[in-house]
Amino acid sequence: MKGVFITGTDTGVGKTIVTCGLALALKKKGIDLGVMKPIETGADPYAEDALFFKDMLDLSNPLNEICPVQFKLPLAPLAASELENKQFSLAPIINTFSKMAKEKDFVFVEGAGGLMVPIFQDFLMAHLANLLDLPIIIVVGNRLGGINHTLLSYHYAQAIGLRVLAILINPLTEETGLTEESNFEMLRKLITDTPVFKTPFITDKQDKLAYGKGFSKIADMIL
Repeated sequence: MKGVFITGTDTGVGKTIVTCGLALALKKKGIDLGVMKPIETGADPYAEDALFFKDMLDLSNPLNEICPVQFKLPLAPLAASELENKQFSLAPIINTFSKMAKEKDFVFVEGAGGLMVPIFQDFLMAHLANLLDLPIIIVVGNRLGGINHTLLSYHYAQAIGLRVLAILINPLTEETGLTEESNFEMLRKLITDTPVFKTPFITDKQDKLAYGKGFSKIADMIL
């Protein structure tokens, strides 16, 4: 694999945390990484996720390569571009990814929201993953509704020919209960041809050591 596309069942499910955790695990092995957030909305005054990646992973690429397309409004890219009256193309995304793929050992690409978030009228986030020819990892927010959202994302991905490497159930709080435990067990029963893992809860997003406790083993098994 030249890289992986990290998507989610929704926005706010922890894609950035998971991407950082997996990237730190590979970096620890001496792998030269590229990381992209191709489109970031809510970038007001700056693209927070892209800056987080640059700082945490000590990335040499400038921010405009880590995140080629930015919008101020926290909306789907299609909606943000229309309301901001800002036209854009995929060219800077494709060009930057091609450059990273040639220069780096492995490239992480984090999508915005879920697979069916619209980028253009007839072009979704899932189509971008397909265009970049990357397998995907689906990050699930471990909460009520997670099973439904996961199955919808998983089966849609399969329907359009995306290879799903793994499903990562990400805790949104430190507390766990019946819902959180049930989601993991049920998804393991319902999805038998793709590995399902739990990710660790990171209390401090800046604590690099905390990521290694849970993400190194996951990275070894799926990347």
